[in-house]
Amino acid sequence: MMLKYLTLQLSSSSFSSALNESAFAPIIDDIFTVRVEGRSSTGTLNIKGSVLTPGSIQTRNQIQVINLEEGKGGVLARNAFDEYKFTGSVNKPVVIRTQVLKGSLSYSIQVFDPTGNRVVDKSFFNSSIQEISLTPSLNGNFIIRIEAIGVGFGEYNLSIINSNESLRDIK
Repeated sequence: MMLKYLTLQLSSSSFSSALNESAFAPIIDDIFTVRVEGRSSTGTLNIKGSVLTPGSIQTRNQIQVINLEEGKGGVLARNAFDEYKFTGSVNKPVVIRTQVLKGSLSYSIQVFDPTGNRVVDKSFFNSSIQEISLTPSLNGNFIIRIEAIGVGFGEYNLSIINSNESLRDIK
């Protein structure tokens, strides 16, 4: 099985709780080596790996189509991003809603208009639900990029809704 994301948890016989947990988002399918260096203390070190989401690397970082009133989700880890494409219409406002479902995810949202200009660039740190209003000044396909920042990782949901329906849940 090829991995999209893997989380590594390091624990020690000297401590009762995990010392460190971090997510790994490989950019190619390959075999990887985990290197652990000690700086102080002695004891047995346990390394446990868990798959956050299975699938081929080939499906990550490809633009997915998302329609109005539709929700899509994913899992992000450090240096990973997902991209979505939606069709916007001039002067028809939409709300881009993100929700962190699991984990401790800090992320940025960038939106690019049909000519490639960045029209939104916002970052959110360990927040659960965020809404960004956008009124397109052009007709065409807009690209949304959601990118993990920092060392956290987690599962998210993204939806595009009409701005007058921003309080309604989209599944």
